[in-house]
Amino acid sequence: EEQRYLPLIEKRIEQGSLAEIMVQRQKEEKEILPMLSQLAWCLKENIPYSAEPRRCG
Repeated sequence: EEQRYLPLIEKRIEQGSLAEIMVQRQKEEKEILPMLSQLAWCLKENIPYSAEPRRCG
């Protein structure tokens, strides 16, 4: 059952922690509210936040 989480773990290792992703995105976009909205949506939908722009999962 844990096998299904391996791709997520691999992506998190490659992209960094959630905090690292947020800091990088903040540097690139300068606007925090759109990022926080996306983070809230990902949390509500129970989908991991991703480093890809405008994307969860």
